[in-house]
Amino acid sequence: MPPLKRLPNLTDLVLDLDDFSSIEGISDLRQLTRLELFRGGRYKSFPTEIGSLWNLKHLHFHDLSIKPYEPLIPDRVLDNLNSLESLVVHRCNGNYESGDSDDFKGPAVFELSDYIQNFYNLKNLSITECQNVVNGSIPFRIGELSNLVRLELPGIVRNSTIPLSLFNLTKLTYLDLSENKFMGAIPYDQFESLSSLETLVLSQNSYSGSFPSELMHLKELQHLDLSFNNLYGSIPTLNERSKLKTLLLHQNNLTDKAFQPFCNCSQLETLSLSRNNFTEWDADCPTSFKNLHYLYLAENKISSPFPPIVLEMTQLRTIQLSSSGIVGAIPSEIGYLRNLVVLDMASNSLTGTIPAELGSLPDLHVLRMDDNQLQGGLPITLCNAARLNVLSLAGNDLHHRIPSCIGEVQTMMSLDLSYNMFEGPLSSEIGTLFNLLYLNLEGNLLSSTIPSEIGDLVNLQSLNLASNDFVGSIPETFGNLASLISLDLHGNALSGDVPLTFSSLTSLSKIILFCLPEVFVVWF
Repeated sequence: MPPLKRLPNLTDLVLDLDDFSSIEGISDLRQLTRLELFRGGRYKSFPTEIGSLWNLKHLHFHDLSIKPYEPLIPDRVLDNLNSLESLVVHRCNGNYESGDSDDFKGPAVFELSDYIQNFYNLKNLSITECQNVVNGSIPFRIGELSNLVRLELPGIVRNSTIPLSLFNLTKLTYLDLSENKFMGAIPYDQFESLSSLETLVLSQNSYSGSFPSELMHLKELQHLDLSFNNLYGSIPTLNERSKLKTLLLHQNNLTDKAFQPFCNCSQLETLSLSRNNFTEWDADCPTSFKNLHYLYLAENKISSPFPPIVLEMTQLRTIQLSSSGIVGAIPSEIGYLRNLVVLDMASNSLTGTIPAELGSLPDLHVLRMDDNQLQGGLPITLCNAARLNVLSLAGNDLHHRIPSCIGEVQTMMSLDLSYNMFEGPLSSEIGTLFNLLYLNLEGNLLSSTIPSEIGDLVNLQSLNLASNDFVGSIPETFGNLASLISLDLHGNALSGDVPLTFSSLTSLSKIILFCLPEVFVVWF
């Protein structure tokens, strides 16, 4: 790169650098309006010459190394940038010394109050992925930043409450104050003044009280995240017609009805209610959720059959209903949800058979139904799930043979059929799952010899065939499993020696072979 002083008319500069020495002479770039720096700061002091770039409007740092108890950005820089419209720091790290020590000694400091008088043109203030390494506060004068449109300060704020003057920022469209220490009830009456707000993120604080339904009065609100707080009680029916597209309420103590409160939120695309105490999911507005793409209702206390209302959500791509107390059979109509990518109903009380219709879902990537009481065999139709990456059916009462056509699902990366009652020989077709990383067939009734074709699974990292009825020797082809980290073959009737080819398994860190009559007992 030529010396910067030779580029006096430069207006935009983006650099990826190991340290700040590469930008010596930057003070000569008096026409610069945008400066974006990736990495830097570990081996040389922060270039305070940036403070002389009076026309600078956009100053962005990525992977900024910090110094303990010193300003995140030196005062000599920010004191003079009166034209600044956007200040962004994305990702901080503690590699602040000129040596190799990564030991963290303390946070850097960002006190916004020191710069209020200089930031009257500021529209975007964003300090993200700096949790625990940057410490600051929201000043009571923040309302003077009247042009602010976007404010992101997750995990760096010491305040226990939001300063009232923040609610004077009527141009705000995006506000993220997550991962801080705000307590008490959410000041919903104050938020009503932020009428332009489109995104509000208050997750991972210590807010308590009932659900602040008054936030629905914000006519432009599209994304609301109140997850990981201590909200409790039932949610009243939200009567306001809403533009809300994303509502994240997981990890609270909300109760009663899961769907009925949101009947008027017809534009919802993502609804996350996992890890609450909901007990009902009946609703008299099944057509209100036609736009829903992502539904998360895991770990609730709904002890009832599969909710019929979900079958009306025809645009769903993800259904997460694990550990929600679902009882009874899986309705075959689930095959009508043609856009489904992820279906997770693990750890419920599902009975009956696996619907054959699941194999007709063209975009299904993940199917998890482990830890239920499902019976019957593995539907052959699942061999038609051409995009399936993860199939987890462990801990059921499935039996019969594992269909040989399972080898046709070339996209499979994880296959867990452990702790069922599958029987008979394991088909050699299993060796055609070339993308497989994880294979667990432990605790079944599989018999005959272990297919040597498993040695063709060169990407396999974990192989568990324990507690079956396999006989014969360990295939020498296992020596081809160069990526293998864990191997468990215990509890079979294998015989012979450990193949010499195992010496090539240099990635192997765990091998369990005990309970074999004529083989070495345990290797780790």
